[in-house]
Amino acid sequence: MAKKRANEVNVQNRLIRVKNIWNLYIIDNIDFHEETFTYDNIFDTTRKITHATLRMVFQFKLSHPLSKIITESKLITDYHFYIGISTFVKDELRKFEDTFGLLLNLYEENFEIQQVHEEL
Repeated sequence: MAKKRANEVNVQNRLIRVKNIWNLYIIDNIDFHEETFTYDNIFDTTRKITHATLRMVFQFKLSHPLSKIITESKLITDYHFYIGISTFVKDELRKFEDTFGLLLNLYEENFEIQQVHEEL
């Protein structure tokens, strides 16, 4: 009975269909192999293979329709794409390096985690 109900479900009726929804469809073929090798001989095998197709949809609600977001992004001319470490991260790393340098100078290798927390 459950198999019959699963086959009769129309999943397309469950999709949200409005302009500000972005759909990400995923389709994947999965093969499960059960293999046994007796006496260390790979030619003496028993195999069971199960195949499944996984189909999923992730739906994300956007603040505006996707077409409007694309149009607005094309109008932005002063957009700078930056890859790398941000200024905040650089400052934090510098703070850690300075703190460990100070503790190493004062205590060599004999300091505790509480001292690191106090210095930070």
